[in-house]
Amino acid sequence: MVLISCVMFLSFLQLSVSNQIIVEMPPKDTLEDESYVCRSIPFENIERGYLESIQIDVDRSRVHHVATSVCEMPISKEIWECKETQGSNCVGSSAGFGGWDRYTNDKGVFEFPDDLSLELGSQTSMKYLVFQVHYSGKQINQTKPAATLTLNISDKPRKYNFQGYLMGSRGFIPSNSPKGYYSNIACEWKLPGVKAFRYRMHTHHAGYHVEAFLVRNGTWTLLGSGSPQAKAKNWFEIPGGNVNIRRGDILAARCLYINKEKTPIYFGMGDDNEMCLFGIEIGFHDKDKQHFAQELLCETESPTFQFKNFPGLLDYF
Repeated sequence: MVLISCVMFLSFLQLSVSNQIIVEMPPKDTLEDESYVCRSIPFENIERGYLESIQIDVDRSRVHHVATSVCEMPISKEIWECKETQGSNCVGSSAGFGGWDRYTNDKGVFEFPDDLSLELGSQTSMKYLVFQVHYSGKQINQTKPAATLTLNISDKPRKYNFQGYLMGSRGFIPSNSPKGYYSNIACEWKLPGVKAFRYRMHTHHAGYHVEAFLVRNGTWTLLGSGSPQAKAKNWFEIPGGNVNIRRGDILAARCLYINKEKTPIYFGMGDDNEMCLFGIEIGFHDKDKQHFAQELLCETESPTFQFKNFPGLLDYF
């Protein structure tokens, strides 16, 4: 059941100044550990609104993490198991905007920066909320919701529209790397200019450091760095403040791993796999909307890809 409450009066034709949408992931039996369950909710009562923040409350004994997004059309209008469809739960426009991870100290509150908001509603390209719950164990005969989401939506747009930019590795981490191994990622920015607001980083158990840079005319500007083992919070401010990304810039990231095992560690979705992810909150102007209908992805193959093989990065490492 979808619960909708309004801070002020909400009509079906006119969005009020401030509204809350509250949705739940109801109990659902799952037959395996590490299961993923998705749910889609249409924005039926909001024609056009601007998401400013979300509160995610979870049963920490059952949930590994929650991922939240909006999209034009979900692949299902029901509740479905979505481990195999991750990254493909939407058709058309989409944007992943927040989430919760049990390993961080964040309290489940996600707020966009002051100049940034996410347009959504039945008269926009983002017509549905889609959220995913990653369970840490089998779910049998549960009676309470695993997660509850509270979305705070305004009728006033902010200066920039939100979209995500995600840098990630595929492939594997070589065996016998006790002194450390870097997985490298880099792509050229070929779209209209945007503003980068905040960053997030993620690895699993073998990851010890993540860092990313904006490279322009041979000058490297730090976008963010830190230890994913600390799990301090989900989003971090860019050192020195917001950064403009221009056409022709290079975005480069790398993750440091220690693998003492005699076998490689493969990148993947399971807890026994690894990840190298560096995500950036970007803001774009309304006139450039057609370029940012979906989350942007920069992905390279480990260990094949190295910075020294990428034009413009030859002189740094």
